[in-house]
Amino acid sequence: MSFGPFQLRPGEELRPGLIRIVDQIAKKSAALPGFRSGKADEAIHEARLLVKLLRALVWMARPALGRGVGQRIRSHLRAAASCLADPRDAAVLASTLSNLAGRVSGDWRRASYALAAEALSRTLTAPGDGLVRRNLTTSSHHLGQVNLLFRRGAEKTALPWPSATKRGRAAVRSCRKAMKRALSSRRADDFHQWRKKAKRLLFQLRVAEIAPDPSGRKIIELVDKLQARLGDHHDLVVLEEHLRKNSILSNRPNSARNVFKDIHRQKRAIEKRLIPLGRRCRRVCEERLKI
Repeated sequence: MSFGPFQLRPGEELRPGLIRIVDQIAKKSAALPGFRSGKADEAIHEARLLVKLLRALVWMARPALGRGVGQRIRSHLRAAASCLADPRDAAVLASTLSNLAGRVSGDWRRASYALAAEALSRTLTAPGDGLVRRNLTTSSHHLGQVNLLFRRGAEKTALPWPSATKRGRAAVRSCRKAMKRALSSRRADDFHQWRKKAKRLLFQLRVAEIAPDPSGRKIIELVDKLQARLGDHHDLVVLEEHLRKNSILSNRPNSARNVFKDIHRQKRAIEKRLIPLGRRCRRVCEERLKI
């Protein structure tokens, strides 16, 4: 997705800039149900990015919008995201399992993955284009409501608006806190929270990328790499949850053990790489924003 229409303009204040960007997101979302046949996965992916971008923008404006408006907006964002969850899982989890299967050797281990793929296909069937269009239409409706609520809240609020830099610093501190908690607890939920904070930070950096320079681009690349690896970790967690609940694998404990062992090993490998990457991202962001 091109971020050009969703970036602040040179000299643009946060309030009018965010109102303009939120409106652009609503218009972009309204066009997604008209995707071409065979492009359903791309449309779902783009719609999910728009929801996450809106979450980041609402968080940027939170000090000015107030709690009441923010809660109403978040309820629509949750509803929009829920429309897109099942189609996304059907595509991503199948791809995650396929990537794991491509690394194994031996007929017994391959048979275990074939059984896991069968189990996954029975519980997560890719929806047809018609259902995807309906889900996208519903999601677009909720994002349209977010646009209306955001505009009204921004126009009526008497609270002062923060600067993009100030909210960027707050996003870095929030991400730093989430990283510390995840690396300490090693709980899947904490890694997922870290991923959401890193994604929010990435979107805020992109929105505020008014005059790109090599240093700023390098920071964005690092944060993007961080959230992507955290996303891979979360996909493995969700895949494991789906497979553990499946009766086909529960009746074949030896096959299940092979797959779960590989998932566990891959999660730990990702966590090991996240330690230096997370610390590097924290350092460069703090230097950039003078925290």
